[in-house]
Amino acid sequence: MKRANFIFICADQLRYDALSVTGNCVAHTSHIDRIAAHGATFLRHFTPRSIVFLAKTIHA
Repeated sequence: MKRANFIFICADQLRYDALSVTGNCVAHTSHIDRIAAHGATFLRHFTPRSIVFLAKTIHA
């Protein structure tokens, strides 16, 4: 049985429209776009706090 490969990219304080795969016409993120095209992208996410540092410390 072939083992699956997983790459999980989690970027802190990255807006939804910061990558060209999500519609940014200025930023050229071709490598991330290729990974997203052949994998899964999560377009809906949630943070309980507007400041990321607080969300990390509370849920750690």
